[in-house]
Amino acid sequence: TDTNSAIDTETNTETDTDTASDTDTDTETDTDTASDTETDTETDTDTESDTETDKDILYGDVNGDGKVTARDSMIVQRYAIKLASLDDTQLKAADVDKDGKVTSKDAMYILRCAINLAVLPIEN
Repeated sequence: TDTNSAIDTETNTETDTDTASDTDTDTETDTDTASDTETDTETDTDTESDTETDKDILYGDVNGDGKVTARDSMIVQRYAIKLASLDDTQLKAADVDKDGKVTSKDAMYILRCAINLAVLPIEN
């Protein structure tokens, strides 16, 4: 008897011991020392004024025809008794005594100017 005995014994012992730490610690600190603040200073200097100065106003000329007449006085009188309305330009021209109000007193001064008895604006 022929005994052929083959014993294949394979022993694989694999031991992995990982002692290295796989912990990632990312510490990221952004320190921005440069200022990101923008300061825009823009000044529009308009040489043309939307408001009229005293030199631009012909006091007493409420209807804007370039003359101080009895018609202007009548318009102011109608405004004073609430029968007419005036825009801002007309109100400035009508307030000939410069008291901030347009009254029948202003209408009287305008009429006096129209017949050359007064010079406008009236100085208080």
